[in-house]
Amino acid sequence: MKYLIPRTFGPIGLFFDYLFGLKELNYLFSVIFTFFLSPIILFSAASIVLAEDEPFPLEIDRTTVIATKTPKQINQLSPGIDSLEGSSLGTRQIYQLEDALAFLPGTSIVQTGQMGGASSLFVRGQESNHIVTLLNGRRLAPGLAGLYNIELLDTTFLDSVELARGPVSSIYGSDALAGALDLRMTDARFIESGNNLSLTSEAGSFQTTRNALQFATRKEKVGLVLDASHLQTENDRPQSGFSNLTLRNNLSFELSDEVFLDFLYFYQNSDLQVPGSELSSFFPEPQINANQSHLFSPRVSIFRDHWDFSVFYSHTESNLKATRDIFLQDNILEQTGNEFEAVINFHSVTESKWTIGTGHYEYEFDRTPISPGPFNLPSNKRYGYASIFAQADTELPYSLHSIASARWDEHDSFESKGTYSVQISKKIDNINAQLFGKVSTGYKAPSGQDFVFLDPSVNPDLILPEESTGMEIGIRQFISSKGSNMSLTYFKSNIDNLIDSFGFPALPAQVDTEIQGIELGADIQFGKRLSAYA
Repeated sequence: MKYLIPRTFGPIGLFFDYLFGLKELNYLFSVIFTFFLSPIILFSAASIVLAEDEPFPLEIDRTTVIATKTPKQINQLSPGIDSLEGSSLGTRQIYQLEDALAFLPGTSIVQTGQMGGASSLFVRGQESNHIVTLLNGRRLAPGLAGLYNIELLDTTFLDSVELARGPVSSIYGSDALAGALDLRMTDARFIESGNNLSLTSEAGSFQTTRNALQFATRKEKVGLVLDASHLQTENDRPQSGFSNLTLRNNLSFELSDEVFLDFLYFYQNSDLQVPGSELSSFFPEPQINANQSHLFSPRVSIFRDHWDFSVFYSHTESNLKATRDIFLQDNILEQTGNEFEAVINFHSVTESKWTIGTGHYEYEFDRTPISPGPFNLPSNKRYGYASIFAQADTELPYSLHSIASARWDEHDSFESKGTYSVQISKKIDNINAQLFGKVSTGYKAPSGQDFVFLDPSVNPDLILPEESTGMEIGIRQFISSKGSNMSLTYFKSNIDNLIDSFGFPALPAQVDTEIQGIELGADIQFGKRLSAYA
C-alpha cells in the first residue's frame, strides 16, 4: 500500500516564490500552488513512491568516509569521528546544521543575533576557522571568516553529517587544524532504478516557513538527485528578516561497467537584515547582508575488485555584499577557489587498504569597498599549493588496527608544510571494549579575515601558518551487538603561531597556546525505532 504522509502542514511550494522573483512571499499563492501541484505529482508519474509499507531493512554497520576518504566502519575509528544519520535528524525535525552539531561532544556553537545571524563552530576549543567544510568530499568556499557560513547550511534530506575532531591536515591539507566537517547528500552513482520524491513543509510564528523537496531518479545508466529547500522568517525583532535558498544537485552517467562521470552542483542565496543592538541609538539599523555562493565539480570514478580511482575538479565562489551600513563600511567580499585532486586506493588484501593521491589548490580573496574611506580599504590576496599524500589502513596481529597517513603541501606564497597522523586501536574481546590512541598534526595557511583587513604596511606572505600537534587516548565500551557504546577520550593540542590580529586596519600578532580536555559520549540503541545520544 502506497500513501502520502505530510510531515507538517504548510505550503510546500514556498521556495518557488523565490525562484519566480517574488521577494514578498504570498501565503495564499503558496497554498493555491500546493493545491494544484499535489495532483500533478501524484498522477503524472505513477512510479513515484512517496512512502510505502515495507519491513525494516537489515541492520548494517554504520560507515563514514571523513576519517580516511574511503568508507570505514565507524566502530573501527576513534570516538573523535562522529556521524549523524540524516534519517535521524529528519525524525527529530532538525533542519539547521548548527542545531545538528549541538548534539556532538567537543563542539560549541555560538550564533550572533537572530536566525540567519553569523554562527561560529568551535571544535575542542579551537577557532571557528580551523575547520574544513565539505559537501560530498569537496570544499565549500570558506568566505571571509575562513569557515563556510554554517548558519546558511541546512540538513534537510542529507544522508549524513560527519565530523572529524582533531587535526586532519594529513588528509585534507590546509585549514584542517581542528578537524573537518562533511555534509553527505545522496550519491547519484549508487541510487536504485525508479523515481522517488520526498516533500516537507512547516510554518510557524514570525511568518516563518520552511519548504523542501528531494527528487531522485535512475534510468538505466543515468542517475539524478535534486535537493531544494527554502527558509523564510521575519524573526522576532524589527527589520531582521531572513531568507535562504539552497540547491544541491548530483547528476551521474555510468560510462561503462563501474566507470562513472558525475557532476556535483551547490547553490546558496540568502538575504539578511541586520538591525544591530537594541541598545544603540541607531536601532533598528538598515544594514542588509546578501550572500551568494556556489560549487561546481565534475568527477570521474572507477571501481574494480582490488582498486578504485577518482579524480575531480572543483570550482567554488562566495560573494558577500554588505550594504546600508550606518558607519559607511559597505563592501563586497569575494572568495574564489579552484581545486584538482586525484586519489587511488589499493585493497588487494581484505584486511588492508593503501591510498596515494595528489592535488593542486588555488584560492583568491578580494575585498572591494562600495563606499571607500580611510577605514574601508580594498584588499586582494591569491595563493596556491600542490600536494602529495598517502595513507595505510592495516590490520595487525593481536587484534591491533592502525591507520597512518602523511602529506606534503608545497605553497607558492606561505611556508610549505608536512603533516602526519597515526592511530592505533586494540579490541579486547573478553570485555567487548576498544582501546585507542592517536597522534596527528595540522596547519592553516592565512586566509580570509587574516589578511583582508590587514594594515597596508603588512606583507601577508610573512605571516606564519598556524600549526597544531594533537594527541588523544581513550576507551570505548560496547554495550550490545546493535552498536550501543560509551566512550571516554582525553585530548590535548599544542598550537603554535595562532593569529590574533588587533586594531583596524589590523596588525597581526601570533601567539602559542595549549588546549586539553575530556570528552564523554554515549550512543544507546534501545531497539529499531528508539535510540539515545549524549
